Amino acid sequence: MDNRLGQRIDLHLDIQLICTRPQKVSHGRLRNLSRSGALIECEELQLYSLIHVLMPPTGEQSEAEQEISAYVTRISNEGGGVEWCEFAPPRIAQLLQIEGGSHELPELTPVNVLAFEDWSPETRSPADLS
Repeated sequence: MDNRLGQRIDLHLDIQLICTRPQKVSHGRLRNLSRSGALIECEELQLYSLIHVLMPPTGEQSEAEQEISAYVTRISNEGGGVEWCEFAPPRIAQLLQIEGGSHELPELTPVNVLAFEDWSPETRSPADLS
């Protein structure tokens, strides 16, 4: 089953990785990416480990914006599948726009938490709150 969020685009971008298990810096390559994760070619990836992906610098971004944290969620012959710790980090959103055309993030509608405070399943349904 494919649990990816959003469209995945092919990409070949050299990156540096800071692996936390084992603790080392290594080189890798982004093969494809989406707002929720990526496929990374790198021999040192360990399943379920936290990694930090260091992207090539751009003139507009600080060093902190070039580092993206992710968890390794699968390992295959093609590389390691990672999921970003933050959905659609700014640098990834920028790459998606450059490489794949306009992949704009949808507007998020805030949930009205106060509308649910008086709701209970015994008295009424969520449709009654409208």
